[in-house]
Amino acid sequence: MPLDDVHSILEEITLNAMEPDYRNHRPRRVAISTRHRIIAATGLVVVAFLVTSTIQIGLKNRARQADVVQATKVGLIDQIQRADDRRETLFVEVSAISVAIDLLQRRNLQLSTQGVALAKKIDNALTYSGDRAVVGEGVVIRLDAKSAKNPVLDVDLQAITNGLWGAGAEAISISSIRLNALSAIRHAGDAVLVDYRPVTSPYEIAVVGDSLRIRAELKNGELGRLLVALKKDYGISASITPKRSVSIAGHSSTSLRYASRVPA
Repeated sequence: MPLDDVHSILEEITLNAMEPDYRNHRPRRVAISTRHRIIAATGLVVVAFLVTSTIQIGLKNRARQADVVQATKVGLIDQIQRADDRRETLFVEVSAISVAIDLLQRRNLQLSTQGVALAKKIDNALTYSGDRAVVGEGVVIRLDAKSAKNPVLDVDLQAITNGLWGAGAEAISISSIRLNALSAIRHAGDAVLVDYRPVTSPYEIAVVGDSLRIRAELKNGELGRLLVALKKDYGISASITPKRSVSIAGHSSTSLRYASRVPA
């Protein structure tokens, strides 16, 4: 075959390598592919918009929920504060009524010799039960935990008061709340309750009793070592002030639990 014919065949193969039908369909396939890309891009934009809108709606709902929770919290705190104020008012009223009843009782008992003797017994019983106000020498302990690592716990106050009873205390009050044999010192959340009444730092523990004996216990006894440990380990400071006259009010919520008839 002549060389020119070979070159002609090769050029024909090279120029017409694609079949006519395939060449006719190729532009259509390219057009379809471009359309798919446009649709896909549009879909991605729509999805991104929906996701962004959903996130924004979620953030707004969370913000609304946070506002509702905060408003509810503020409302509950206000209710608790008003209830505490009302309770304190009732305690004052009960104390005033108790004083009036005590005065009437004393007047009636002074009308006879037997009544006078009975009045002395009642005074002694009320003093030991914590219902009668007492005044005498003693000490005042002040616990301050405002700058401490940890707060004062109910067990701390329990240990201190038990140590004071053991040292000969005749009467004890914590933040003006008189303790008796039925008093409870408990922990509720972040608050310490004394007879179900909240007390906060600084805690003032007033004690009536043998001042020398109590001071010796606070200096060299177990109670003194406890106060040192509270200061060293938790940063709770304690100041001790001896006083010639300490006044402690009577317990305001003692109720009658037992009574018997006195023979005529």
